[in-house]
Amino acid sequence: MAEMTQEELVQEVLDRVLQSSTGVEDLETVTSLSGVKSLPGEKDGKMVNVPLELIGKPASDAWMETGNVLPDKGTKPGGSVVYVADAGKFAYYMDSTLYGDWDVAGVPPAGMFMDADRTAILPDKLYLLGDAVYTGTGGVLKLLAYRHAVMSEETYEALQDKDANTLYLIYEEE
Repeated sequence: MAEMTQEELVQEVLDRVLQSSTGVEDLETVTSLSGVKSLPGEKDGKMVNVPLELIGKPASDAWMETGNVLPDKGTKPGGSVVYVADAGKFAYYMDSTLYGDWDVAGVPPAGMFMDADRTAILPDKLYLLGDAVYTGTGGVLKLLAYRHAVMSEETYEALQDKDANTLYLIYEEE
């Protein structure tokens, strides 16, 4: 190897690193999340690993896959309203018990989520929890949209490829 100055050696190393590097935009685009464990992301100008669990967090925070929803009415404070997927119902979750009806101060009433019989979710309604929007169309709760970042109008307009499957809600603050 020919003698090199320190600057030339550094430049040679950088050139080789760049030649063997893959940019995020050069990565394969998959059509399924099967087998995918994380996503690359950028935070504060550096690349970070994004676990897929974080992407589903808004849905899973208010979502239970299975559970026995009792017809009893919950009245004890300190619980939370959850959606029980296999039952297709909202319930009040308190002390490891799922109540199909509830009347608790500071908690939205069951009538905001369920029909009068407490047997089905309200149809054609949007449900908002944190940054996630769910729809009750068809009697089943489904994640409709999730806001993961606030962007300015200029940033939105500058987006080259707007995703046709993403709902962009635009609002103005005073």
